[in-house]
Amino acid sequence: MELLQVDAKMLMSLVLLGFIGLLVRLYNGLVAKPKKLRSMLTKQGISGPPATLLLGNIMEIKNSRGSSNVFKEGEAPTTHNCAALLFPFFEKWRKQYGEVFVFALGNTQILYANQPDAVREITTCTSLDLGKPTYQYKERGPLLGQGILTSNGASWAHQRKVIAPELYMEKVKGMINLITESTTTLINSWNSRIEAEGGVADIKIDSYIRSFSGDVISRACFGSNYSKGEEIFQKLRNLQEAMSKKIFLTGVPGMRHLPTKSNREAWALEKEASTLILQVVKERQAAGYEKDLLQMILEGARNTDLSPEATDRFIVDNCKNIYLAGYETTAVSATWCLMLLASNQKWQERVRAEVLQICQGQIPDNEMVRKMKQLTMVIQESLRLYPPVTVVSREAFKDMKFGDINVPKGFNVWTTVVTLHTDPEIWGPDAYEFNPDRFANGITGACKLPHLYMPFGVGPRVCLGQNLAMVELKGMINLITESTTTLINSWNSRIEAEGGVADIKIDSYIRSFSGDVISRACFGSNYSKGEEIFQKLRNLQEAMSKKIFLTGVPGIEHLPTKSNREAWALEKEASTLILQVVKERQAAGYEKDLLQMILEGARNTDLSPEATDRFIVDNCKNIYLAGYETTAVSATWCLMLLASNQKWQERVRAEVLQICQGQIPDNEMVRKMKQLTMVIQESLRLYPPVTVVSREVFKDMKFGDINVPKGFNIWTTVVTLHTDPEIWGPDAYEFNPDRFANGITGACKLPHLYMPFGVGPRVCLGQNLAMVELKILLALIVSNFSFSLSPKYKYGPALRLVVEPEHGIDLLVTKL
Repeated sequence: MELLQVDAKMLMSLVLLGFIGLLVRLYNGLVAKPKKLRSMLTKQGISGPPATLLLGNIMEIKNSRGSSNVFKEGEAPTTHNCAALLFPFFEKWRKQYGEVFVFALGNTQILYANQPDAVREITTCTSLDLGKPTYQYKERGPLLGQGILTSNGASWAHQRKVIAPELYMEKVKGMINLITESTTTLINSWNSRIEAEGGVADIKIDSYIRSFSGDVISRACFGSNYSKGEEIFQKLRNLQEAMSKKIFLTGVPGMRHLPTKSNREAWALEKEASTLILQVVKERQAAGYEKDLLQMILEGARNTDLSPEATDRFIVDNCKNIYLAGYETTAVSATWCLMLLASNQKWQERVRAEVLQICQGQIPDNEMVRKMKQLTMVIQESLRLYPPVTVVSREAFKDMKFGDINVPKGFNVWTTVVTLHTDPEIWGPDAYEFNPDRFANGITGACKLPHLYMPFGVGPRVCLGQNLAMVELKGMINLITESTTTLINSWNSRIEAEGGVADIKIDSYIRSFSGDVISRACFGSNYSKGEEIFQKLRNLQEAMSKKIFLTGVPGIEHLPTKSNREAWALEKEASTLILQVVKERQAAGYEKDLLQMILEGARNTDLSPEATDRFIVDNCKNIYLAGYETTAVSATWCLMLLASNQKWQERVRAEVLQICQGQIPDNEMVRKMKQLTMVIQESLRLYPPVTVVSREVFKDMKFGDINVPKGFNIWTTVVTLHTDPEIWGPDAYEFNPDRFANGITGACKLPHLYMPFGVGPRVCLGQNLAMVELKILLALIVSNFSFSLSPKYKYGPALRLVVEPEHGIDLLVTKL
């Protein structure tokens, strides 16, 4: 009996201890931790509205939002203070506490930071220790999951690597026809309404614009499964509406688990949308390979060690993210833009006159779109007044410092874009008015602090699809074909002069072509100077390559050796030329090219004049190696392989002639050249422009079972991985483009080890431009000439920062 009493007492004691432990944990989570975090900012002089237990400032926000002004029917706004309508509570707190203050949503502590210098530091921070708030995927999990919009660290980096290439500018060019087809459908439906209603139709445009945007993103992302994509997007639209009802209840403990009406609705819609997405995936896997964003997501999921359940979640969450980032934001932005044009007839007439003058009754193509300056200004101004991203939010995953502000681990930082976009101190006294003329000289000329214009977000987390949304396409295709035509003509002259067959050392021609393209693309009207700069840097590269493996020998770079003296002289000459181009550009005015972007990037820093010059010079040098030399060398190797493999030369020629029908290649034609793509991929496998991926460890790190101490360098030899028989099979050292018939994922056992342009966050930014250049150049060469290796040709790869043919490539070239 006594034993039972003792056991009962022990049980009661354990229950009591457990209850006390729970109370302590709740107190720490709900009271102590938020109070401690807040006090760390209070000590820095940062205050804010007093927060209540559990709810924080939610009730004040709710009451403030309920009193927002509402316009009458038929009344068009003359000013556009969107921030005051959306966030009246922020406007009130800004007046009370300044541009930096603290508030709380439930027990989630948030630092509001709209002070320009703080915004610059926060939005340009590339550390993975500052990421998307964890509450986003917890509270908005049904809508966003843990896709690219909400994930962090390695997961985010992998997803960005998967999705980003499908939304680069070169990819967007291939979508022009798709976009015009969807627009034509919308135009026809409006014409029908106008005819039916006697010449003037009163149309609520939202559903039409949403249907257009859904049609574009469905076709672009889901390919032949686009009709299913539209069904999925409708489910997610409904889910978004359900989730928006509790947008400011973030941080209330347990709120997302309660079976409220909106939660039950969200759970049901999430299940339906997920089922539809996985059904599309199943159909795609059964049907085979298509080159679209859905395929990239499937391949990205395959290249992980996720469980089957986690793989499904990866796919579903990223498809959801595409909805919000690629469908909803574009639709809403287009709707606002049309409202502004409808209420500003002068600008509607200006845009119409420009479009009619440029298009001449034709469907717009890349080049036409590129020339539409008035329309671009209208879109930029619309995105300023009604940005799709209203708040940029980040969470500090460790203690961080931005300017004078110490942000403790666990704090969330918010920047309201819509407030910055309409601040009279930044945009002038007409900040609330619709005035596209402010963008006449681009973003840098539109306001005092251009880095605060961020309609698509900013920094590493900037919207991947902004190029698709803007469709402000650069005329790269025409530029590349012009440069290729120059090369073709010079070879024709050589062939005629040499009696029908010319023995040509192609290296200088290919290098001239690559230099012409990258010079025009990067230096605009200063491209002739760019070519001179590139020649100096070519000579500098040759001088530097003589000591490539002397890296790390103490003091070697300071010794006045012959190669060092040569390198120092060439560096000085190249730097002088670059700064001369910069001076001419600054005197001449604005041009939209890469040089201009570098100048603006240098401006948006706190660097000294000397450091600013170094920033500009160094980035121009980097463009040389990444955009000029690598493309030229890759094209040279590719032509050598085609010259020594006549069967593949004939296959590629037949494909090009069948697709182009004697015309100059355009976006659509280039996209269809599968045989040529396979040849380029195989050439890049055997002779990758990036031979070694090198990284330095800035703190002690662990990779698998290897502990790598701070200060160590890690090298991975790409060229070795690319020819490993264990990865590529017994023919790894042979030229066999057929291995890429089903894309990179079907080419080898470990597709993530194929990395001709590098890998990860430091992957070559110009890889898509390089591929377009290679395709157009090779397509025009094989369709104009037949070629084989010359008896003079001598094989020998040489490492000169990139792998070059040591003795050049000699071809016997005949006109077709």
